[in-house]
Amino acid sequence: MKKSMKVLAIGLCGALVFGAVAGFSACGKEDNLGADKVYLKAMAGPQAVATMEADYFLLAEPAVTAQSKNGFAIKGDLQALYGGENGYPQAVLVAKTELLTAYPYWVEQFAFNVSRAADWLETASGADVLSAVSSHVADKEYATTLKAPLLTADVMARCGVWFSYAWEKPVQAEVKDFLSEMIAVNNKAAAMPADEFFWGGAPDSALAETSPEEEITVYMPDGAPALALAKMMSVDTDEDGVTYKVVDPSLISSVLTYEDESKNADMCVLPVTAASKLLGKGDKYKMVGVVTHGNLFLISKTGEVLTAENMASLKGKTIGVLKINEVPGLTLKAVLNKYDIPFEEVKTV
Repeated sequence: MKKSMKVLAIGLCGALVFGAVAGFSACGKEDNLGADKVYLKAMAGPQAVATMEADYFLLAEPAVTAQSKNGFAIKGDLQALYGGENGYPQAVLVAKTELLTAYPYWVEQFAFNVSRAADWLETASGADVLSAVSSHVADKEYATTLKAPLLTADVMARCGVWFSYAWEKPVQAEVKDFLSEMIAVNNKAAAMPADEFFWGGAPDSALAETSPEEEITVYMPDGAPALALAKMMSVDTDEDGVTYKVVDPSLISSVLTYEDESKNADMCVLPVTAASKLLGKGDKYKMVGVVTHGNLFLISKTGEVLTAENMASLKGKTIGVLKINEVPGLTLKAVLNKYDIPFEEVKTV
């Protein structure tokens, strides 16, 4: 297991910012960049690739493939560069503790069905996947960012959709290791969850024929996390007792924090960092499993292919980073720390 990096607090640009031993953030400018570190630029969205000057860009699938028409190619797989047998856990499925207590066998069967999602994505057409997701968007004024032509088998394979159960000790260890890495980069980015956060599965005494009497609501953010439940949404009916809702990723935490807890999602997919901060005590919700294991890639038009052996070649280069203060940016910084490559955030001009 990887050891957590120690965090240094350093005052820069009149403010206290946090950085890791190998890397740090600063309010620098783009001029006079040296060759001793990597320079990170925040991107407002994937469309910034067209106007921002950078040697590499960090994006998620399927936005990565969308840029191939503009001459970009994948030059680095952040999942592989992070290392380990399973890479990093990106999104998790959680369920209300009261649901797990009352209907454990039902939840376990639901999780098993989620575990079959990756098999379905291997053969499903892009149109079928898009139909499954778009027909379950909660706000009809919001349009899913997924596009059928981009949802090929290869693209969906790179979205990292595969399920691992929370009661497996190696899974718990990989979640804790990843959260340690996130905390090392920014101690406010995540929290170390209690052991109670990880659901232990249905007991042997659980009744197989017992199902919830009330409709179960399952929320998920648009994008790769929605692909994890696309198979189940494709066969959803009004009689199956489950309502699926796809929401804007920026709103996913809100469906877990209503003062009236009866309005909160019964089950939800969300980033593991958000889950650790909101639900890490394991009293109101518990983690049922990991649904996606990373879909972040470095793309470039002219940059060399990055491997564990040549990561130092990034020194002196600039990287445009989508969601620099969330899982994408934090994971990139953790990877740079892993290879002892200093980094600095610079303002775009």
